[in-house]
Amino acid sequence: MARKRTVNYAVVDIKLLKEGVILAKILDNRSL
Repeated sequence: MARKRTVNYAVVDIKLLKEGVILAKILDNRSL
């Protein structure tokens, strides 16, 4: 169970990172 939980957290972290990158790109486009 512990391994599955760590894997799930890693997947969530990756999704949050991707969302953050997308938001950063949108903000950069707006500033330009």
